[in-house]
Amino acid sequence: MSVINQELATFYTEFDPIIYVHFHSTKLNEQNYENYKRNYLEQLVLCKRNKKKVIFIFDINEFETLPIPYLLKQAQFNKSIQNHNKEFVNGVFIYCKNKTFKNIIKFYLSVDKNPVPVKICRSVSKIDNNIKSSFKLNSDFGNILKSFENKFMNNSQLITNNIENIDNDNMKVDENILKDLKNIQEIKPDNSSLEELAKHGL
Repeated sequence: MSVINQELATFYTEFDPIIYVHFHSTKLNEQNYENYKRNYLEQLVLCKRNKKKVIFIFDINEFETLPIPYLLKQAQFNKSIQNHNKEFVNGVFIYCKNKTFKNIIKFYLSVDKNPVPVKICRSVSKIDNNIKSSFKLNSDFGNILKSFENKFMNNSQLITNNIENIDNDNMKVDENILKDLKNIQEIKPDNSSLEELAKHGL
């Protein structure tokens, strides 16, 4: 299946070994975040079955806000599956045009020691160049985006991305954000994720 569509994010897997994850503008809640985690874990299970490694591209450009509680939840999730990420994920790219969001994520990554290389890019060309130089792949992320948009427009499922019409670069950052992010290293692993992977022998 090349498209796994859900409320929070769509996993587009047609361009192996690249998995493009398009996050929608849907407001994050416990249910859709858990569904996202389940879909991510399913990709790791497929990697084990097919004996392969993948590259994730996370497109967060539709987010109008960056919910810090869920950034901390993501840190907990990452910590619980870090060995599996190391085994099955070659690299992660975060496609983010918003300068404020990019700075928050950069700080988050500086304290969350991910075993997988993570790069934040503000343009399609930078992602392409990094994939080609780091992984020696001739993938064209621009074509992946076009293919994704065409597929969903044909099915009337594409959520229009108006992010370029929103000036988020001047958004104020909550003073408590950096304080919360500094506690990432003390976060306990997400045991439910480990239990889910154990069901599949990982």
